[in-house]
Amino acid sequence: MLKPAFLVFAVMFLVSCVDGYERPPKTSDEKAMAASCQAEGGQFARTGIAAQMTYCKKPEQPAKDAGKSCSDGSQCETQTCLAATKTCAPVVNRSYCEPILERGETINVLCAD
Repeated sequence: MLKPAFLVFAVMFLVSCVDGYERPPKTSDEKAMAASCQAEGGQFARTGIAAQMTYCKKPEQPAKDAGKSCSDGSQCETQTCLAATKTCAPVVNRSYCEPILERGETINVLCAD
């Protein structure tokens, strides 16, 4: 049986993690990144341990060249050529956690889960 003190700690820990991802930009570099991101239709966001890595989260949209034959991501709007099908990925602004093709070579993608 779980002790009440452990449950309180676990809840406090989880709440603190969520808050970190919602933190607004603080440094001048982060503020500049947020402004640039917003100008491109994105939203300033954080990820990683303690939400310390920043990135520009852009809305997903269908790729115009989805399914087109490719051997390198540079041939695709998504910048991602899927190795299994040798075609351009179907969605722009999505992370793909599967093997991709770069210059005709299969590259395994590492993704954080």
